[in-house]
Amino acid sequence: VRASRPTAVNLEPLNLNALLSHVVALVDHEARQHKVDLQVDLDSSLPPIPGDDTQLSQVFLNLLLNGLQAMPDGGTLIISSGVRPDPSSSVFVRVSDTGHGIAPGHLSRLFDPYFTTRDGGIGLGLAIAYRIVRDHGGTIEVASTQGAGTTMTVRLPLAPHRQPMELA
Repeated sequence: VRASRPTAVNLEPLNLNALLSHVVALVDHEARQHKVDLQVDLDSSLPPIPGDDTQLSQVFLNLLLNGLQAMPDGGTLIISSGVRPDPSSSVFVRVSDTGHGIAPGHLSRLFDPYFTTRDGGIGLGLAIAYRIVRDHGGTIEVASTQGAGTTMTVRLPLAPHRQPMELA
């Protein structure tokens, strides 16, 4: 019996801003219920990227929900996108919250499977998000200050990422 494998990445030209707008619409009601102000700042010049719509939606939905959960008493959640004109030519999506922040000792374990600090959490959301972004040839960076909030930055390449060949 083989262990279940993650779904293969289906790269197609993707309008990242449309995807982000859709994900923001999914969390809008919950944000209003939690007195969280959603601010969206999407770069209209963002070119299409090679991406899997379903998998990247899961990544950004997870990041937005984590941001909302970090602000139980309300706050601001900012979602922005842009192009990074460096030699690697990538786009970025930044999700910033004004929540309680992440303890410095937890930062290195943030993407570990089953690591959670939330009651009732199972600790798979960020681990799955990390794998999906990595499978797209991208990175996730975290900056956090306890008591002031967290910023998650996802960088994705503009050119298709070649999957490493798996050995049989």
